[in-house]
Amino acid sequence: MIYLISLIVYVAVFAAGFYVVKKHPQRVERLLGRLCFLGLMIQLLVNYLFWGSAATFNPLATLVSVDRSSVNLMYLALISIFCYASLLVVLFKANDFYNE
Repeated sequence: MIYLISLIVYVAVFAAGFYVVKKHPQRVERLLGRLCFLGLMIQLLVNYLFWGSAATFNPLATLVSVDRSSVNLMYLALISIFCYASLLVVLFKANDFYNE
């Protein structure tokens, strides 16, 4: 369940980012930064809500510790930060390619 929600949020931010790149080239850097930050905050909220629920990691329940520990929340947060930072870089590169 957490993977589906995370994928939906990520794809929504990705699609909105490409819309911003295409339609608002003069304000793209500020809008993309805010959009990715908003997506990251939503993702961190989702991580916190599903933190420690074994059913969310059902396919990986035997490989991942599903305790409600701060280390697990930190791993989820670091993965989210890396994903949204990568998305921001991809959207900035798309802006460079599209608007040159």
